[in-house]
This record gives sequence, structure tokens and C-alpha cells, in this order.
Amino acid sequence: AMIPVETGRTEKTVMLVGEDAVRMSNLCSSLGGQGYTLITISDLSVLQGAVLESDPAAIVVDMEFDGDRCAGAATLMNMRADGDLGCPVVVLSAHGNFDARLAGVRAECAAYLTEPILAADLIDVLDRLNSDEVAEPARILIIDDDPLICDVVTAILENVGMVASSLQNPTQALDRMAEFSPE
Repeated sequence: AMIPVETGRTEKTVMLVGEDAVRMSNLCSSLGGQGYTLITISDLSVLQGAVLESDPAAIVVDMEFDGDRCAGAATLMNMRADGDLGCPVVVLSAHGNFDARLAGVRAECAAYLTEPILAADLIDVLDRLNSDEVAEPARILIIDDDPLICDVVTAILENVGMVASSLQNPTQALDRMAEFSPE
């Protein structure tokens, strides 16, 4: 059943999908007042129709339904294959093992959060996914006594859009960190 829960004046709708009523209630309470309109769905079989009807800004879905640890991801993969999933998806799971995480990656999920689900983490992820701001590239400081390694690692990181700086003398690390401000 689809139950809309109004939490504030906004055009950003987040769909919460899970069969655990207590978890869904806790998530609604935690996300309340954070600038999202929440829709909860307890039946995975109605997700596709609900997404087409409400066009959410994001979906937060439990990975496990009816004892199947990857049912949520399987449904998301089918929806993507049908072209019915155009928004980012956050997966919640009690399992952080390789198989469950791989299912989330294959379903092209934007984030994978494991138990215990902290409301602050979920809010940060949703805010990041729904932000119009372009994220600043990560700033990485490489420290190695081999200049070749520094050059190679710097080139690799810069090729994937990060800002990298390197140095070979570790005694200069604190000064470089102060001027470069790496993450």
C-alpha cells in the first residue's frame, strides 16, 4: 500500500520501500522536517507503478523482501531494464556481504547503507543526491619517497577527476596539508 506522508513544503519526493513497518515508521520520523515529501510502500510488487505515478526524486529501498536478501535489487534491475527508473536509488540492507553489495551495484544504486541505518547518514546521502550543486573534486595528497610512484598515482587520480598533489619528503607533509587541504 502506498501511504503519502507530508513532511514539509517541497517538490522533492522520496519513496521509502520496505516491508518492515517499524523501520519505515522510524525512517519517516527521522526524515520528517528535512524538506522531503515521503511516500512509503510496503509491497515491492507495486513499486514500478508507484514510481511511474509519483516520479520521485529518490527511492530508498530495503534489499530484503519475503526472506529474499536481494529481492529489492532484482526489482530495481527489472525497472531499469524497462526504462522505468530515472531517479537515484539508496539501498538499505542488514547484510554487508559481497553478494548483497554486488546486487546493489548491478542495480546501479547510488548508495548502499548497512544496519544500523543512521538517519544522519541517510539524510546526507539524500541531500547529496538531490543537490543542484556540483561537488568539488576530492583533493588527495600522495606521500612516497619514490617520485615515479608519486607521478603515476597523481596521473591516475587526476584522470578520474580528482585533484592530486604529491611530495617525497614526509617532513613537509604538515606544511603541504596546510596549503593544499586534502581530504
